[in-house]
Amino acid sequence: MHGVVSVPARFLIEAEWTLKMSHKELAELFEVSRRSIIRYQKRGAHVLTESLLKLAVALDAVSPELAAECRTLACQDPGVQASDEIVEGIVRAAALALGTSPEAVRPGVDAAFRAARAKGVSVQAVVLGLGG
Repeated sequence: MHGVVSVPARFLIEAEWTLKMSHKELAELFEVSRRSIIRYQKRGAHVLTESLLKLAVALDAVSPELAAECRTLACQDPGVQASDEIVEGIVRAAALALGTSPEAVRPGVDAAFRAARAKGVSVQAVVLGLGG
């Protein structure tokens, strides 16, 4: 079971518009009331990670960019594991920044993710260097 993540109002409005959904349909996807969706779209919300990932799947066919942003938001939840693609991107970026090979930095990146999981810190926090 995943936790909750913070989602900006702008994102929820854009997702609803992109999917051509009504407030009621978006509320059904998030398993909340229509009034909650209206409130979320005014000031943002903390939503279940599971609901956000369902939204990402719905967005995949219509807007891959928005679906990717949705998954990035879901990565705020420490319960969401980093995808292989995310880890590979971090390894390549670290190797480039350090002027070495990806193989040389992989053990350090893997160790950072293990430490973050042990502390309950999100993947996003690790990537942004906020994992302590």
